Amino acid sequence: MISLRHLEIDHCTGLTHMPNGLGQLTALQKLTQFIVGEYFYSLNLSAWLRELKGLNNLQGELRIAKLENLKVSAIELEEANLKGKLNLEVLRLEWTKEVNDHSVIDEDEALLEGFQPHSNLKEFHIYGYRAGKFPNWMMLNLSLLLPNLLEIITWRCYRCLELLIFSQLPMLKVLKLEEIIALEYIENNSNGSSSLSSFRGNQLNRGERVEQSTVLFPSLQELRLFDLRNLKGWWRE
Repeated sequence: MISLRHLEIDHCTGLTHMPNGLGQLTALQKLTQFIVGEYFYSLNLSAWLRELKGLNNLQGELRIAKLENLKVSAIELEEANLKGKLNLEVLRLEWTKEVNDHSVIDEDEALLEGFQPHSNLKEFHIYGYRAGKFPNWMMLNLSLLLPNLLEIITWRCYRCLELLIFSQLPMLKVLKLEEIIALEYIENNSNGSSSLSSFRGNQLNRGERVEQSTVLFPSLQELRLFDLRNLKGWWRE
């Protein structure tokens, strides 16, 4: 099987882990999902996330599921080498188990810190993320690090109080925010990088109204906001 190019794993709801040795399939071009096994499986039977290291021919979509089973390890996350998978267009990160342990919740942010993909990514989906905020690379530099994003879906991130600065993404066409129940404001203008500052700054110049030059979401075609029950507005000032 060392020459295997396509491994499609869909609708296998009972799958608990990936087989050990997956990383040897270096010709693999399509791997629809990677299931993170529980720790006791990982010791002997299941593939560790680092086995993605050499799978740099992967194309299309990759779903990494059951991230609640992953123990935070900067070395393992670095070895997974998502930045090196230049032909991936869609990345889906999924947590499927909710917890109330704050130490575990804090680990999620550290974990996501290591999941920075390459700059050609077109779609980024995050499901079930359990921390209250996203890591710095996403909050401050998203438009520089992922300038080609066309679609973002964030779903069931119940504790999130802050989201990414979506209006900085010039090519974004689809934005879906669903079941983020703690969220009060979608963008935080206090970080100094929100488009709102530019938007207002272009309208007033020494008390005189000038031509508006900033266009927010210039490419957006679809916006879905669902069950944001505590939402007060778009910008926090």
